[in-house]
Amino acid sequence: PIIFGPDGFLYLGLGDGGSARDPHNNGQNMNTLLGKIIRIDVNSRAGDLPYGIPKDNPFVGREGMRPEIWASGMRNPWRMSFDTKTGELYAGDVGQDKWEEVDVITRGGNYGWRVREALHEFNSTNAPSGITWIDPVIEYPHNPAWSTNHTPGLSITGGYVYRGKKYPGLDGVYIYADFSIGTIWGIRCENGKLQQSGLLHLHPKSVIPIRNVASFAQDSAGEVYMLSFEENNGQVGRIYEIAEMKPAASP
Repeated sequence: PIIFGPDGFLYLGLGDGGSARDPHNNGQNMNTLLGKIIRIDVNSRAGDLPYGIPKDNPFVGREGMRPEIWASGMRNPWRMSFDTKTGELYAGDVGQDKWEEVDVITRGGNYGWRVREALHEFNSTNAPSGITWIDPVIEYPHNPAWSTNHTPGLSITGGYVYRGKKYPGLDGVYIYADFSIGTIWGIRCENGKLQQSGLLHLHPKSVIPIRNVASFAQDSAGEVYMLSFEENNGQVGRIYEIAEMKPAASP
C-alpha cells in the first residue's frame, strides 16, 4: 500500500520479501526496508536517494538502521489508511498460517513479525532484545476453534474508518474484510485501543463465486466503498457502495 499522510509525506507498507515464514528475519532487520512501514519526502532529495528523509523519522542517525523506517515487524501489510478525523494510521497485516491482524501504526512501533504472528509466538530465533511489542488492536484466526471473540478468515484486507454522513451509526468504525471469504467486520478504537467489535456482513454461502474483497476506498465525503474481484457475466471486478450495514451480534 502507498498513501500520502496528513503531514504530506508518503507512507509505504512493504512485505517481508515473499519467502514463507520470513527465513531472513527481515521483519526485525532494521537495515532493510522489507517488513516495514516507511515514510519519505517526495519533495526533496537526500544524497543519492531520489527522495528525502523526514527529520523526525524515528531512526534517523541511528547506526545500522534505515532512516526511512517509520514502523517495523510487519509481515505483509495489505491496505492501510489514515483516519481523516484523528490522523491515526490503520493497517491490515496478513498472517502466515494461523492469525490475521489489524494494527494502529505508531511512530517507531515494532509489531512483532516474525517473532510473533499477531499475539502469538511464532519464531523467536535471533529475536531482538529490549523490544516492547505493539499488540494488534484485534486478531482473527484461520480456524474457528482458535477464537472466542472473532469469526474466522484467511487473508485480511484493511479498510477505512468511516467518516461519512449517510450512516451516523458507523461514524468512527474501522471497516475491514477477509479477501478469501468476503466477510466484513467493524471495530471502534480509542487511542489505539479496541472498544467494540462486530460482524457487519457475512457472505452468503449460496453466492458463487465468493466476493474476494481486494480493497476498500473512501471518497471526499467519507463514504466507504468495497472493491471486489467478483466475476459477473464474464467481467471480473466490481465496486460496491456501502449502502446498508446492520450491526450483528458479537462475533
